[in-house]
Amino acid sequence: MKAIILIRENKEACLLGNQIQRLGNMHETIAFPDTGKALQYLEGSSADAVFLDVDGEPDWQSFCGRVKYADKKIELVLLSGNPLNAVKAFEAGALDFLPKPVEPERLAKAIDRFVLCG
Repeated sequence: MKAIILIRENKEACLLGNQIQRLGNMHETIAFPDTGKALQYLEGSSADAVFLDVDGEPDWQSFCGRVKYADKKIELVLLSGNPLNAVKAFEAGALDFLPKPVEPERLAKAIDRFVLCG
C-alpha cells in the first residue's frame, strides 16, 4: 500500500510518514510540499491513501474532488488544527479527519479504518 502525504513542513511530513509506515500496512510513503506536485504524481502513479494537512491550503476542497475524480479508490485522511474543518472534510469525501497535533493513537485508528476499507 502506498500513501501520499501533503504537508508543507518537511520535518512534520517525515514524522507523519514514519508513523504511518510503523502503524499501518504502508509499504511506501511519499511526501509533497504542495497539491500541484501531488496531482502531477497521481496522474502517472497510483496511491491508496492521501493524507492532507488542510491548514494553509486555500483550495483543499477542490484538490480532494480532483483526487476522488481521478481515482475513487484513493482514501482521503485530512488533518487540521481547526476542528471546524472536520465537517468540511467529510463533505469533501474524506474517510477520516485528524485534529492536530496528531496523536499516535488517533492516527492508528485512522489507519485501521483505512485498512478495513481498502
